[in-house]
Amino acid sequence: MPIPMRRVFLTACCVGAFLIVVSIDDGGERGWLTGPLLNLVDFSSLLFLAAAVSVWIRFRFAAALALAASVMSWPWWLYAIYPNAYKPVYLIYKSINSQVMWSKSPLPVPFSFSPQFWLRVLFLLFVPALSIYSLRSKTASPTKHA
Repeated sequence: MPIPMRRVFLTACCVGAFLIVVSIDDGGERGWLTGPLLNLVDFSSLLFLAAAVSVWIRFRFAAALALAASVMSWPWWLYAIYPNAYKPVYLIYKSINSQVMWSKSPLPVPFSFSPQFWLRVLFLLFVPALSIYSLRSKTASPTKHA
């Protein structure tokens, strides 16, 4: 019986996304904004691992898990690419807590944009595309039925 390549490909993507998400270095600091974002990333890493294992049990369920995991990691990557998108969140937080002091640049860019960084972002954008393709395919399971 040949190994279904769709399952192998989705497993490889989930393991790759797991390794990318686990490699995020927070520097030991989890602030009021990055703390919840990194908690989402931590939980998404567990979902990527669960999706990689469940590909061989329930294919569509694994595709849904991979899609959920990638969507959960997007807020962190949005913060990494364009931190000023979170400026309204900061303004609301500052209006509630008047003790917050920030410099002129409300949210400095936390990363250097190396080619490796962009490859990680593109890979994490590819995983939901593959998951949606797996969910929308006409055959629910890539195995043949007699």
